[in-house]
Amino acid sequence: MEKERILKKIDFYKYMSLNSLCPVQESYYEDLINMEEENLKRLDTQFTLEDLAKYNGSRGEKAYAAVDGIVYDMSNIAAWGGGTHFGNTAGKDLTGEFNTCHKKDVLVNIPKVGTLIK
Repeated sequence: MEKERILKKIDFYKYMSLNSLCPVQESYYEDLINMEEENLKRLDTQFTLEDLAKYNGSRGEKAYAAVDGIVYDMSNIAAWGGGTHFGNTAGKDLTGEFNTCHKKDVLVNIPKVGTLIK
């Protein structure tokens, strides 16, 4: 689902770039295309639960957490300081915990770094 959304955005940005009348506008859409292509590459990165456990936010490590099969980088989220958030620890699949107290739109602006495989 996330991959489809990114591909639709890339198609839209390509269309806008091709129909731009201004070089600055064309460059803007090219930058957006490049950014979404990077996002697409990140989604192709796969994590096992063992891989994910390495990113628990301790000792300067990144803080990653999986929700509904997507791995998110929580490292720069203040509420995840030190790799913990209200008793939850990064480096795990937190789908159940997340779904009991958050809405899906909370994750919209959090960087996606891959998918969880089991």
